[in-house]
Parts: sequence; C-alpha cells; structure tokens
Amino acid sequence: MSARLAGADFSSGTDVALPEFLTSRTLRLVLFGGKGGVGKTTCASAAAVRMAMDRPGEKFLLISTDPAHSTGDCVGGRGAGSLPPNLTLVEIDAAAEHAAFMAEHGEVLREIAVRGTFLDEGDVDQFLSLSLPGIDELAAFLGIARFAAAGEHACIVVDTAPTGHALRLLQMAGFLGRWLEAMDALMAKHRYMAGLFGAGPKKGDRCEAFIEQMQGTIAGLGGLMTDHALCRFVPVMLAETLSVLETGDLLGQLSGLDIAVGDVVVNRLIPSAEQGAGLVMVREAQRAVLSALPLQIAALRVWAQPLCGREVIGAELLATFYDALMPPGALRSWIMQPIGVAGASAAPAASGRVVLPSAARRLIVVAGKGGVGKTTTSASVALALGAGEPSRRVLIASTDPAHSLADALACGLTSEPMPIGESGNVFAMELDAAAEFESLASAYRDELEALFDKLMEGADLAFDREVLERLLDLAPPGIDEVMALVRVVELLETKDDARRFDTIVLDTAPSGHTLRLLALPALIEQWLASIFRVLLKYQRLVKLPKLQKRLVELSRGTKKLGAMLKDGTTACVLPVAIPTNLALEETKDLVAACRKSGLSVPSLVLNLVTPLDEGSELSAAVVARERSVIEKFDAGLGEIPRATVMRGSAPRGAAALTALGTSIVGAPAALIRRAA
Repeated sequence: MSARLAGADFSSGTDVALPEFLTSRTLRLVLFGGKGGVGKTTCASAAAVRMAMDRPGEKFLLISTDPAHSTGDCVGGRGAGSLPPNLTLVEIDAAAEHAAFMAEHGEVLREIAVRGTFLDEGDVDQFLSLSLPGIDELAAFLGIARFAAAGEHACIVVDTAPTGHALRLLQMAGFLGRWLEAMDALMAKHRYMAGLFGAGPKKGDRCEAFIEQMQGTIAGLGGLMTDHALCRFVPVMLAETLSVLETGDLLGQLSGLDIAVGDVVVNRLIPSAEQGAGLVMVREAQRAVLSALPLQIAALRVWAQPLCGREVIGAELLATFYDALMPPGALRSWIMQPIGVAGASAAPAASGRVVLPSAARRLIVVAGKGGVGKTTTSASVALALGAGEPSRRVLIASTDPAHSLADALACGLTSEPMPIGESGNVFAMELDAAAEFESLASAYRDELEALFDKLMEGADLAFDREVLERLLDLAPPGIDEVMALVRVVELLETKDDARRFDTIVLDTAPSGHTLRLLALPALIEQWLASIFRVLLKYQRLVKLPKLQKRLVELSRGTKKLGAMLKDGTTACVLPVAIPTNLALEETKDLVAACRKSGLSVPSLVLNLVTPLDEGSELSAAVVARERSVIEKFDAGLGEIPRATVMRGSAPRGAAALTALGTSIVGAPAALIRRAA
C-alpha cells in the first residue's frame, strides 16, 4: 500500500471527528516524524497522554529516539506523577543500550568473528570496543523491538529524530539484515569444517542461537512496521514551503519502505479570528502554501493544529492539545476563504549582530535544535560574507541527511560545489554521505576481486573471500557521515585553486546528531587505527594498496579536521535557537558540550521572535511567552553576543538570504574591526 493512498479525506473535503492515531484500538505502533522543529515531540506526547487517559485500563508507552531528548521536558518532568499512571516514558540512551547489548552479546560476537576470519581475539576486540555514529538509530531500533516483543503495551508511541535520522531508524531492519548475513558468512566456514570432520553443528551452539535470535528481532519489528493494520507513521509539518517539501520527500521514502500513513498534522496554524497585522500576514502565507500542497500530501487526511498562545508543557495541557484540532474538511474550507490582508509579511531582519573573532574564520558550524532555522542562517551568513568580501571563496555545505539547503536557495544542488547568487564567489553543496561510502566500498570490492583472482581457489579461500567481501557490511551505520564530513577538510586544504575555499559554513543536522558529528574525528581515528593494525599484521596475506591509500588520506583529513575544530582561531560553532523553553534547554546543552570539547562559541542567533501586534490577544500571549524565555536566555547565555531575528516571510533564494545575512553579520569591515 502506498503511503499516499492510505486516506483521501482532505482532497474530498470529507470530515471525520478525530485522527485514526487517536481513535484506533488496533494500532500497536504509532511513529511521529518530520522536519526538525515542527512540533513532533508535542504531537507525539499529546497523542500518548490522550490515549492513556481515554483508555485507563490499558498500558501505553511513549518512546523518544532523538539523541537530544526533549520529551521529558515536554511532559513536564520525568518523575512519577508527571504522566497518567498507565503511561510510561522512555528516552532511549544510545550509549547505555549499546553497552547493554555488548555486555550480553559481546562474547558471542567475538567468537563468531574468530571462528570465521584470520583475525585473532586481539584484532576482534579492537573493533568491538569502538562506538561510532549511527548507534542512535541502532539503539532505538533494538529498544523499540524489545518493548514491542514484550507485548505489555496496547500501543507504543514514538517521538522520532528529525527526518533524515528517522528514516535511518526505519531502514535499520535492512541494515541489520545485511549485518546478520555477514555474521552468517563468518559462521559458514566453521559449519563447513565441522561437517568435514564429522562433528556437525553443536546442539545449542550459542553463536547459531544469537543469529537466530537477532533474525527474530528484526523480523518482529520489521514486520510490525510494515503491517498496515498495526502501524502508522504520522508526519507533522508546518504550513511553510521547506517543511512541505521535506514532508513530500518523507512520504516518498515511507512508501518505498511500505510503511502506512493515513493522517498528516499541520501544526501552528494561525486561526481565522486573529486580527493582528503581523500574524494575519503569516496566516495568509500559510494559506497560500497549503493551497498548493503536492498530491502525495493532499491525498491524505490533513489535520491542522492552531498556534497556541502558551507553550504546551505538562500532561494537563497535552491532554487537551487535540481538542482544537481542525478536521480535513474544515481545513479545506479555511484554505478557500478570501485573503484577509493584501500583501505579504515583511522580510525578517536582525537586531544585534553575530560577532565572529576574525573575518579569516575558516569553518563555521551552524548548529541547534531542529526547526530553528539553521539552513536559513547558514545560507544567509555565507552569502553575506561572500557578498561583502568578493575575494573570499565561501562554501555552504549541508551535512543533514534530510537536506533542505537546495529548497532554501531555490536552486538545484549536488554533492559537488555549485556557484549561487550573483557574486560568483559563493558556492553550495549537499554532501551525499551514502555516495561517499559507496565509492570506498566499490573500490574495495574491485581490489578484493583482483586479489583473489590471483590466488588458488580452495575451500578455505572460498570462505575467506566471502567473509572479506562482506567486511564492509559490518561497518557501523553512520560511517558514511564520517567520510562526507572529512571531505570538507579537503576543500579547505587542497592545492587546487579552483576547488579550494577560504570559508566553509556547515549546515548541520539537529543538535544531538551535530554533537556526535563534532566528535567524529576522534572516533574515526580509533577505527582507522584498528584497521591499519590489522592490515599491517596480515600484509603478507591480504594486500590492498588502493584501499590502504584511501584510508591514509582519510586519516590525514580526519586529523586536520580534529585539529581545526579544537582551534578557536580557525573554527567556531554558531548556535541557532528560537524563544521556547525546549530550545533554550537544548541550546544550553549544546553550548556546554562545545565548551567542554574545546570548541569556540563566539555568538548565537535567536530566530523567529514574534513582533507585538497591538490589539491582538494571540500575539500578546505569544510575545509574553517569548519574553519570559528571552529573559532566561539573558540569564543563562547572556554573556554570548547574539543577533535577534524577528519573524517574517520565509526568505527563499540568494537575494533574500543575502539581505538577511547582512543584517545578522553586518559589514565584513566592521566585523574585522571588532575582532581586532
């Protein structure tokens, strides 16, 4: 069943009372996802609280898979009494899940590896001891699988990480399947030799039992996710162009994974009763966006949740959150109403300035909670720096698995730098992490095939060949992001003037994954060191000079990147936040983590601040809420200079983004004087 065909009430105008994810008694798994900052956590938490209160005789589970958890903050605390007694909150701790998995299965994994390869226990231990990126999605998958298999809860509600990493979670069954095939290949030689000498497989062999158990785990959760009677994915989006485009891409991916979608929630819609000029113009922009929804969204049941005057935190507010939900038919009627105010809202502009210690800053990492405007800020700052200093070559590079940079710039992008704007010195690219890894894997397979073609075929070599061919299937998920990030360093260090850049601005994934991304240099150096030790130890048996050359280049780039991130004169982190309590807490955590790691945080951007409309009750409530949060920003992060950007029409295209960037960073000449 295509995700697009799971419902068609919006396009037909038919109304139903409540979404299926709230009323169904058969759904066992409901996953909320979408672009960062659209309100997934609130929507997921409100659904779980509503289910638990409507069905007090059953047990429910709310799981957060975002490494930068905010679900506990959303429900008003993690202690007893903050939730209905029949609802349990679990925030997946990836490190703890990984440690528990290795504690339970580490010896078995070690035995499988030793049985099936020429590696000894010391070699195997080097690899098993590493913790690399991608563990978040792996831990989340195994955690959800464990609770689903227990069958203790009527329904499990999942608050996922933003789109790119949510998709990696949903694709984890495929990754684990390939991983198990590699494990099974390691066992094949042992089975053959045992049979050759008449021993046969041992009854109760723990290695065979582990593979069988893991196959059952994968089949269990994978089957649940693709069972259209038991599982639904609920996309949450805003009535904004970038959010709509990402939701369309998400639905296409879900359809390919055979995961059913019936309802879509459009969050923070400005109600028709609103009379304040600023919010009315935002409302009419929302109306224009929704009137042109792509078919794959419009064919579903599209619900709208009005903007709340206060932040929805705590079980009491969450329980009534969906009371104001606008049904699909009513939303269609709302879209077709006459435009209330002519024109469009003003373009956003900043008060205050981002302070960068030097115009020679080489690497600017733009980071923050999902949905705060990192992509817009990255593009704006890069374009403004390039426009103000024509001799400086500037690159904007997106590392988010769910790219939106091309949508923000309103142009097509590839994994190679492409010129944007009119200055000719600003370029943009969306790093293709999967392609980076596939390039290495393809070269490895070709070299391995040539190696074995020169060797005599025999039983042992045949098995060893299959093991080595599957070696990269054992690489941890996320290694592709490592390689993509390191390639950025090459563009700063290359001797090719046509490809070298003076400044690179990174548009990163949301905070939790960004912090892991910033820790990559140290992690990848450990991984490479383990590989080099093995290749050196067995160089007489396995000679792969091209692979070794690629790995040496990767190692050099990794060391340069690590040194650059720790050097406060050549790299910095620029946090972007919005005036909400959840964003404040996440920004404080991000700043603290950066400082602990030695990363410079010279400034921050406070984005999407609502202007006050006289006579507007909703505007006054929103502004009052935001002012209380801004006071907390001043108290907790007031020592960091910041640019405050007022809410306005979403800037799209190089010209609009350059204008915004100039208001954020000021003129480069002034920036240099401040640094001096």
